[in-house]
Amino acid sequence: MHGIEKTLAWAAAIVSATVFAAPIATVTQAERDDSTGITTVEYTLSGGPAVVTMDVTTNGVSIGGTHMRRLGGDVGVKVWPGAGKKITWIPDSGLDGFKLDDASVKVVVTAWPTNNLPDYMVVDLSMTNSYRFYQYEGQLPYGVTNHMYKTGQLVMRKIPAAGSRFRMGSPADEVGRVADDEAAHYVSFTNDFYLGIYELTKGQLRTIFAADAAGKANAEVLEFLPEYDEYPHEGMGYNYLRGSTAGWPGTPRGAGGSTWPAGKISAISGLVFDFPFDAEWEFACRAGEGAARYDGTNDDSTLDDLAWYAGNAENSFHPVGLKKPNGWGLYDMYGNAREWTHSFYQRYDAGSEQVDPVGWTGKNASGYNSDQDGGYNRISRGGYYADSANECRSAFRQKTGVNTTVGMGLRLWCKAAIP
Repeated sequence: MHGIEKTLAWAAAIVSATVFAAPIATVTQAERDDSTGITTVEYTLSGGPAVVTMDVTTNGVSIGGTHMRRLGGDVGVKVWPGAGKKITWIPDSGLDGFKLDDASVKVVVTAWPTNNLPDYMVVDLSMTNSYRFYQYEGQLPYGVTNHMYKTGQLVMRKIPAAGSRFRMGSPADEVGRVADDEAAHYVSFTNDFYLGIYELTKGQLRTIFAADAAGKANAEVLEFLPEYDEYPHEGMGYNYLRGSTAGWPGTPRGAGGSTWPAGKISAISGLVFDFPFDAEWEFACRAGEGAARYDGTNDDSTLDDLAWYAGNAENSFHPVGLKKPNGWGLYDMYGNAREWTHSFYQRYDAGSEQVDPVGWTGKNASGYNSDQDGGYNRISRGGYYADSANECRSAFRQKTGVNTTVGMGLRLWCKAAIP
């Protein structure tokens, strides 16, 4: 290894950065082995535990995750305060003409408070307690549309909900509006949350059940050809996915049965996974857009670019991630598979104000919702491949019995907090 005096230009280009006042990551040294290209960055973390991310830029532009696939050490995970924290990076061999000792090259180390995590989290579904954080989509190794992120790993996008207020529902003149279900009202949120950028796929279920596929229910999950791994895993009732409806609203988020998909991912990751509430789903779908669809349109002129629905799907599911995502990088929010939410069906009062709404919480003698003929109904969202254009709108809500399977899939929610 060369001493720091051999890399003065590289060292002078170091930038320590933090988004918030505390904690702070201060880079103390950067060394590069000219023969192997291995770079070691050392930093001190102060001000409390944090999730630490690293980026490399040239002339102010990130080189991107494709060139930072071999990044290890105290990065992408929760790090405790102290000196001597190390990040190792083996640059990609395709970095032709990229000189690490050029003054235009900077390494940016960022400390994220554990109550305000980075925008992207990737969970390895084949390993226990294995997840990493990334500052933005471009930092993900291999690119967000890579096959591995649709099969063995789960990409979660942080939804910036904390302190936000939005108009839920639709205006009276929105084409296709269902007046009883879409009364315009206002919702605000206390906390951020993560949502899967894709609908849960067959390949992801194959991965999480690989270790215990002996049971009949688990074996059924695996009865499909690998070429369908990138398709949403459809045809699943609410009870199958979460394990039980009993006890809601008394059961906390993440309390689904641990042998079933949502609970099993919680057990594998050590994080809190579940279904999004109705209001969370719509807020995430809109990504700040108040029009009928998240691309700002109020007609069907661009729907073919956004969704697999009755107009173009040829009565079939399609691999996830082939249509244009919304402003927060979420794919297939309209069409393909209809998505369960954790909320019992309820109508909303026009102009009302709600904070962190969970949906109807009244219960009948059997412990289930009985509001407005809701019965056993949850709310599903987004429409599926056989639904009309009107059902593929941000405000559209479908009253759905918990044992319904036709066209049903899931987009996972995760609490924006780590142990």
